[in-house]
Amino acid sequence: DIRKETREDIKGIRNSSSTDNVEQRAEIEKKRAEMKAEIEKKRAESQAEIAKKRAEFNAEIATKKEESKKKIEERKTELKAKLAVIKDEKKKNLAVSINDKLQEINKKAVETLTNTILKQEEVVQKLKDRSDTLASEGKDVTAITSNVTAIETKIAESRTALSAQATKVYTIVVTTEAELKTNTEKIRTTLRSDITSVQTSMKATSELIRATAKSI
Repeated sequence: DIRKETREDIKGIRNSSSTDNVEQRAEIEKKRAEMKAEIEKKRAESQAEIAKKRAEFNAEIATKKEESKKKIEERKTELKAKLAVIKDEKKKNLAVSINDKLQEINKKAVETLTNTILKQEEVVQKLKDRSDTLASEGKDVTAITSNVTAIETKIAESRTALSAQATKVYTIVVTTEAELKTNTEKIRTTLRSDITSVQTSMKATSELIRATAKSI
């Protein structure tokens, strides 16, 4: 690793008995310039990779949403047909309305959580930049690097979970009029549980990000 070698070279030069030597000072500046150039190169590569992943993720979520739209309409048509067993028209209309709201809640949750992931990735990039700066100063960044790796793994897991969530369609199960209310509450609970699961995972990621930022 050029950064490690550069730091060792600079320390060696500084420990030399002739640190005031112009040639040695020039060598130090050269090493620093090389390290800075490497850091800037890695930073640019990292930012390009993040931009690429972000574009791919946004495209994937958009595709999933379009797929869900078709499924939502199909399930809605099926729901209306099954509601024929319900005699009370108000209950029928309410069931359809609630079912529509469930899809909207999921849609908004996916959008909110998608933005959260994107923000987390921006902070991770800042942590990387800070880590590189500290490394160039000869500081030990082993713990930071380990945490960043763990954070990126968690973000990747959140991406996968959120992509799956974007495809889910929540439909009230119609059996009998007497069970309609219970079945409605069951599907609400399922939606709430699914969203909470993704939120909990992302919250853990945010906590690790905060802890890492504080340690720097």
